[in-house]
Formats: sequence, structure tokens, C-alpha cells
Amino acid sequence: MYYQIKLNKEDISKFLTDMMQFDFDIDIGTIDSHIVMDAKSLIGVMNLDFSKTLVVTPHTDGNFDLQQFTKVIDKYSIRTLILDDLITKEK
Repeated sequence: MYYQIKLNKEDISKFLTDMMQFDFDIDIGTIDSHIVMDAKSLIGVMNLDFSKTLVVTPHTDGNFDLQQFTKVIDKYSIRTLILDDLITKEK
């Protein structure tokens, strides 16, 4: 599962604080790029193009972890996609 979000420079501090509360890896990148950054890294997040839609991918198998993550990321989210939906749409 991944989440499409929008951030601006004013959101970065709160976003990083929100991501740091999770003990699993979280990636972030632009939707049209193959470059992926650590969503808990200030330098990584600052290097993103905020004019574009960003994609956040949590790396957890825990259902409870994913539910908690979804509650936090929803304030930034514009769309949530499940990997199976993407595979179906690409066919």
C-alpha cells in the first residue's frame, strides 16, 4: 500500500515528527521519479519537489501498524492506493 500526499515546506517539521513515531521504514518520492528517499530524513525530504505529488510507502506487515500509520498520514493524503489496484490498472 502507498499513499499519495502533498507537502509544502511549512509541513516538513510536523511530517518528520509524525514519521519518526513509527519503528518501521517509510519511503517517500515523487510520483514520476524512481528516486526514493527515507521519509524520516530531513535532508531526504528537503530534496523533494514539493510542486509534485509525493508517494509515501510504509514498510510494515503489521495490520495495527498500518492502521495507525493511515490515521497519521491521512492529514497529508490525497489518495491511498493498494499495490493490487495498480497492477490491475496497468493491464
